[in-house]
Amino acid sequence: MKEAVNSELLAAREFFVEVDHPLAGKIKFPGAPYKLSETPWRIKHPAPTIGEHNDEIYGKMLGYSKQDLAKFKQIGVI
Repeated sequence: MKEAVNSELLAAREFFVEVDHPLAGKIKFPGAPYKLSETPWRIKHPAPTIGEHNDEIYGKMLGYSKQDLAKFKQIGVI
């Protein structure tokens, strides 16, 4: 991986992009494997942290209440 991150070819193609992650700080992520002038590609946000979307998934999509989520956390389900 070190060789890939330090590759002059990939640097010239701007393959790796720096992303500000809420826990890890600034880290390099692989970018698009292709470059299209009419439809540029970009990373919109970093990978989610563990449990970041629990409220959305369990609450909004699956219909569990805040009390259910608190209980799930307490007993170690999530």
